[in-house]
Amino acid sequence: MIIIKQFTEQNIPKQLLYNNIWPEQLISNELRKGLLFCAYYKNNIVGAYILICNDDANAEITGLITDNKYDHLNIDKILIEHAINQARLININRLQVGIIQPMEKFYEQLGFRKDDVIINFFMNTYNQGIKINDKTYSDKIMLSMFL
Repeated sequence: MIIIKQFTEQNIPKQLLYNNIWPEQLISNELRKGLLFCAYYKNNIVGAYILICNDDANAEITGLITDNKYDHLNIDKILIEHAINQARLININRLQVGIIQPMEKFYEQLGFRKDDVIINFFMNTYNQGIKINDKTYSDKIMLSMFL
């Protein structure tokens, strides 16, 4: 069973910090603006995301990451569905997410639609692209869903 727990900047689980799951810059920049949710499976963190409320009507999912050893549990889908439910609970009208190209179809299957592409976002923001299977992605694709 997957259990999702909420955290703030003051009580980040040490497992996230010690295992270098997220770049330190992401934690310092994004977490102070939002809420951290971690997915646990058998007492291990297997995924996490930050939900940032940009204003009264708009929120963004950022930093979503999962442990690929648990891909068979569909942690990414569970976390996205959790974020959608959290956004609805606080009366958010529009939920956004910034992703890399390989994830676009996955999010579209969950109901998100493409809004924009921010060229070289990851290079300009974190001084590095996101590397998957020997390919580096630097553009951020912005998707949104109306709730």
